[in-house]
Amino acid sequence: MTIEERLETLEREITALREVVQTQAVILVDKSGEPRAILAIEDKPGLGLILYDENFKRRVALTATTEGTGLVLFDKTGNVCASLTETQEEPALRLFDATGKKRVLVRQTKEGTGLTLCDENGKARIGLTATKDGPMLVLSDETGSPRAMLVAGKNGTGMVLTDTNGKVHWRTP
Repeated sequence: MTIEERLETLEREITALREVVQTQAVILVDKSGEPRAILAIEDKPGLGLILYDENFKRRVALTATTEGTGLVLFDKTGNVCASLTETQEEPALRLFDATGKKRVLVRQTKEGTGLTLCDENGKARIGLTATKDGPMLVLSDETGSPRAMLVAGKNGTGMVLTDTNGKVHWRTP
């Protein structure tokens, strides 16, 4: 076989390889052979892409399954610091502190949009929602129990204050 024939055969093989590559996982490595990105089909029907830093710590995960999709960001120690997910047509954004506690949740549901701010223990302390019936603000104590609620709905406004046992102390109207 001549050099030209060998080159022509090689070019055909390369062209065929460009058209279809089938695999269950692709692992991208750096110059030293360390994995930096993994694209894989999971056991459950779904697809995942994970990106790693130079210390092989997860930094980004992107998933797509039959249950929903997600993007997760990790800090330099490997802890989740933010996630954006969609499950059952309800997107949510979550922000976490350095200890992994959820501190902020923004969520869209069929009923409306909500914002929740949590304390250093991960307890919901402030909740703000906007629904077709109107907005509502909820302030909670350190146990996560609602203590003050303010509503501005279709039928007017109202406010409720409760004690630590949930007993109403003051209400309007």
